[in-house]
Amino acid sequence: MKKIYLILIISLSTISCTLFYSKTNDLNINGKVKKLTKLKLNVLKDSLNNIYYDTLSIEVTHLNRKGKLKKRISKLFFKGDLRTTGIADFEYNDKGQLTIENYYSKEDSMTFRVYYHYKDTLISKIQSLSFLETEKIEYIENYYYRSNNNIDFREMRNLGIDTISKDTIYSQLAIFKHDINGYLIESDWTNLNNDFNKKEIFTNDNKGFMKKEISINRLTNKIDTTRFEYELDNNDNWIIAKSFKNDSLIQITKRIIE
Repeated sequence: MKKIYLILIISLSTISCTLFYSKTNDLNINGKVKKLTKLKLNVLKDSLNNIYYDTLSIEVTHLNRKGKLKKRISKLFFKGDLRTTGIADFEYNDKGQLTIENYYSKEDSMTFRVYYHYKDTLISKIQSLSFLETEKIEYIENYYYRSNNNIDFREMRNLGIDTISKDTIYSQLAIFKHDINGYLIESDWTNLNNDFNKKEIFTNDNKGFMKKEISINRLTNKIDTTRFEYELDNNDNWIIAKSFKNDSLIQITKRIIE
């Protein structure tokens, strides 16, 4: 169940963030784009301190001629082995607003839908409800805006309920705060068992690129700092993003824009 839910969250996060800053397409990419391939790699070291790369995920997104999402294939890996393949297609209303994401998990043969709700031109809620054996899984994300129509904050809830006992299996709450320009500046995470409790603080440059993340584990008081560097193409789209945790390179994400 966790691997399915992880792909769902990755997909929703990607979509919700890009729709805030839409330019000519729903991927927030400058210029024309028909296809985007995203490869995420962990940077690791072996016993001899040699660097090697471990594939985390591969995501391929296709767009139609109007720049709207058409199809997305997401693959998650663990220690080099493919664990989950998620396939999604998208539906839009007459106003050109994304309304439904149809999701299918190949390995689990599980299907469900994600619904996007609007107030005028702005997203007000993202919601998904699905069932797996005796578990009901609910995902809700609510959006709140400033007077200039930029996002102020959003609230995300993950909830798993046993359909037989009606007991709550897990419950997670996250609140994301944005600055006046709509850029993410803070997130706050808690769960039902209080074994996951952290705060993240983000710093962005004037173009909206995230430059630094400070993660505070409130259970252990551990503080981690992640720094981000980008390589851009001729249209000012990032094509390589590097993550440095406590000044050590830990992750590389590559984007191929076609």
